Amino acid sequence: MFSRLLVPLDGSSLSERALPIATLLAQATGAQLWLVRAARERGSQGPGACQEAQTYLEGVRRRLGDALSIHIATSDTPPARAIATIAAQHTIDLIVMTTHGHGGLQRLVHGSVAEAILADSRVPVLLVRMNAPAPAIPTHDERPRVLVPLDGSPFAEAALPAAAALARALDWTLVLLRVAIPPTALLVDPEIARTETTDRILEAESIAASHYLKGIADGLQAEGLRIETRLRVGLAAQAILDEGAASGASLVIMATHGRSGLGRMLRGSVATEVLHRGSLPLLLVRPSTVNAAEP
Repeated sequence: MFSRLLVPLDGSSLSERALPIATLLAQATGAQLWLVRAARERGSQGPGACQEAQTYLEGVRRRLGDALSIHIATSDTPPARAIATIAAQHTIDLIVMTTHGHGGLQRLVHGSVAEAILADSRVPVLLVRMNAPAPAIPTHDERPRVLVPLDGSPFAEAALPAAAALARALDWTLVLLRVAIPPTALLVDPEIARTETTDRILEAESIAASHYLKGIADGLQAEGLRIETRLRVGLAAQAILDEGAASGASLVIMATHGRSGLGRMLRGSVATEVLHRGSLPLLLVRPSTVNAAEP
């Protein structure tokens, strides 16, 4: 599924935190790795800046060695535009980048490159938190896991093809999570509102969620994938964070609109909180139905 990965770099060690997981994915999938730097950053531009960017990328390519198919590209346009243009020119199918993550998707950093890419990218974006500990790359013996939160909707299930492709290439285990949200969680005073009726609603929702997970798991297991299912009760974002820690996940994959405006506020709020409060790399997939509906 992934044949060309793009890693935007700005010359800093923080931006290079995206390289370990990008190289891991490239090795596992046989994908080309494209290293990109925009010369027009932090006020620098002109022939000298372009040459500096080229020299830096060539140095990174040498450090990564000859085992990978590595290409480099520079641009004298602003970073977000450079990334989008190069991604389109070379049919990139995954962008792997570092982000500050301050304030979630709505406020990564005002005017940030990551926010602009998330708003416009038609390909999945894998975000590595800049201010989180550098992600450890697990060995096969550690039984690494990919966490995929699902809510029962086709929208959320749009993350499954990417998750399955990565799990197959990496020989990792997919952990499918469904969260049953208590009716009382939506009320001001849960203790006052708690009744036998709400308990029965939650029990029915949990049973339905378990059946749903089994159906999805059975289909993926038939494809030869290792699958684990988890059911948690609580609020979605916190449940995802808790399960990520409990299962020792190395990566979270979710579907998102990725755009600004009311649509992202409604559908992207869980992804926002997971990115803001979590430390795991987060791969965000924009479903093709969203791509087709947007200009």
